[in-house]
Amino acid sequence: MAHSKQPMTRRPISLTIIGIVAFIAVAAGLLEGFLNYFNADILGENQNLPLNADGEQLSTSDIQTYGIYGILSSILMLFGSLLMFFFNKVGYALFIIGVIAAIVGGYTVFGDFYSLWTFIIRVFAGLFLVILFAFTLKHME
Repeated sequence: MAHSKQPMTRRPISLTIIGIVAFIAVAAGLLEGFLNYFNADILGENQNLPLNADGEQLSTSDIQTYGIYGILSSILMLFGSLLMFFFNKVGYALFIIGVIAAIVGGYTVFGDFYSLWTFIIRVFAGLFLVILFAFTLKHME
């Protein structure tokens, strides 16, 4: 019985580096989502809630909603990153969906794109990683 060995595909260093950066960004997004969800009451007690686009202070339920969006979008981006790390192009679509979910979630809660600096960082980091991952798609199946 002849065994046909397929040549091992070497992971490009760019994919490895982008994958590691994405894992770190996703971990930060998950942490932020959980902190927003579970600490919204503490923020409300200290009157440290951010303002929405109309200049009104957000409620604790708004912050919890933003936390849920953050958790869900980070989970999508995590699975997308893992799939791309193992050369699966489907991960790119999942990652993009996760970034879109983060943008839509933040816009739904805040009403604009400039209300919370962590939201701005999440949007730009997500879009930057989408662009970087686009350059590595040729190595994926």
